[in-house]
Amino acid sequence: MNNKTHKLHCLCPPSYYGDTCEYQNQRVSLTFQIRTILDWRIVFTFIITLIDDEGYVESHDYIEYLSIRDCDTKFNVYLLYSTRPKNTLKNYSVRIDAFNKLRLSYRASWIFPLRFPFLPVNRLSTLLIVPNSDSKFLQRCTPSCIHGQCSNYVNNQSSTFCRCEPGWLGIDCTIKHECDCAPNSLCIGDSICVCPFNRFGPRCYLLQSSCHPESCANDGQCVPGDARHVPADLNKPTCICPQGYSGDRCEYRLNQTRIDVSFHNELTIPSSLLVHLITVQNETEPIRTSTMKKIAFHQSSLSFYTSITFNIAFAEMFSNYYVIILREQARSPATISTQIIPSHRCPSIHELFNTTLANQHLLKRIKYYHIPCQERLELVCFYDDVHFCLCDLARRANCFEFDHNMTYDCHGYNLCENGGHCFQDDPKCPTSAICACCECYYGSRCQFSTKGSTLSLDTILGYQIHPNVGISRQSIAVKITIVLTTIMLSFGFISSLFSFLTFQRETTRNVGCGLYLLTSSITSMITMSVFTVKFWFLLAWHMGSINNRSFMHVQCVSIDFLLHHRSNDGESDHGYVYRK
Repeated sequence: MNNKTHKLHCLCPPSYYGDTCEYQNQRVSLTFQIRTILDWRIVFTFIITLIDDEGYVESHDYIEYLSIRDCDTKFNVYLLYSTRPKNTLKNYSVRIDAFNKLRLSYRASWIFPLRFPFLPVNRLSTLLIVPNSDSKFLQRCTPSCIHGQCSNYVNNQSSTFCRCEPGWLGIDCTIKHECDCAPNSLCIGDSICVCPFNRFGPRCYLLQSSCHPESCANDGQCVPGDARHVPADLNKPTCICPQGYSGDRCEYRLNQTRIDVSFHNELTIPSSLLVHLITVQNETEPIRTSTMKKIAFHQSSLSFYTSITFNIAFAEMFSNYYVIILREQARSPATISTQIIPSHRCPSIHELFNTTLANQHLLKRIKYYHIPCQERLELVCFYDDVHFCLCDLARRANCFEFDHNMTYDCHGYNLCENGGHCFQDDPKCPTSAICACCECYYGSRCQFSTKGSTLSLDTILGYQIHPNVGISRQSIAVKITIVLTTIMLSFGFISSLFSFLTFQRETTRNVGCGLYLLTSSITSMITMSVFTVKFWFLLAWHMGSINNRSFMHVQCVSIDFLLHHRSNDGESDHGYVYRK
């Protein structure tokens, strides 16, 4: 364009090309959603590449994913071929690599071969389930990795590939290239860059300007929006709020309702209590949220918090239902004290009707459901195979559908071990999950067992540690244990040091047991140090600061062996001293 002539140019979308965008591009159209089982507050970078059968990248794109923001988002990505038309003699695949954006660490990979390469447009749709932990590298690959590490795909465990080191590419990582990514970023393949948290751009040289120190309150973490996949009016930073806070800027304390539940003297207190919260909505089905709470052997009541606004709450124990809360207006926050009493038990229709009527089809028997409410004035509720019914003030049966055989496995993604039940705070876009463990198991994932002949530190303290919560927000029991451990280490170390200084002199070792007391002072210092390390490892593991299970298994076996060995040796040393 100049002062005398001008010409219009068309900016074509990825699917088209030509002077007026009249031609279709050969391409791959990918639509996918992402689900995280546990890492709801971690930002992931997904690198999507179109590769040929020799591992060369035809084109690539990326997205940034945060579960609490994007759990319901469908991402659409177009991948073009490097030549027009494409090389029909090659086979192509779409590969997706996931990285933890905060730590710039590799998480997992998926592979999707194009089954119909002769088509000009290939369409793929999939759901990616992100593993809980980083993928482990394999020992061998075919072909072998020269400058890389061998791994396999999440959706095809039998297929292996090489993850090349920065500066290398190719199917076996033998082709050297110059990486031009910015410092402190992660270079992948042919100048594909994974940017750190505060940078963006093709080479990660641009600074993020949407997040400021005042963007999030109460120690919330600011995450910039992605303008490429979010409408302009919704492209704003997101705050990852710490536990107990909510709001766009984490400016509000989470409004929680406290529920105190006690048990009638005639009832046996169970080891766990399943509580169902029902939220009633106008002209829609009630929303059900269930949670299970453990009851310690020394407790006769329990207290728990919920941020859910509900109208009805009933407890389930020993295959019986008890109504514990009924309120017309659901208010939050509040403090509610209630008791599970025998008169509020909800009987089955088989207890209320004769066998003939109870076994009839639902459409025939449901018209009689008002009769028990009118004949039994003390009746509060009852249930059948698919409904839960309440007797209202007019003594009419008010029923809603209720699944009595629900499987508590976090909708198929159960992170609990050893038969534990998994409960999420939201069925669609969860932000937290808890495990209700079976008898003799405990831990944030029911990964520890109390079966054995000795009472371990894990058994005593494991239930008191809250996962993914800082030390300042841990329970009083944990804070007291930290103080006691510090005091024990200080006094034990000082006492052992004085003992060592005393018995290192030759005159004090003339006593028959002097050498043993010198050895005991040294081993006591080692034992106290190992015990302190054991305690902090346990605390970090339950809080989620350490996620490597192999490392925890090795340290658990080794440290427990040292503590057990030193305990036995200490007893024999003390016995020898007493005899002397």
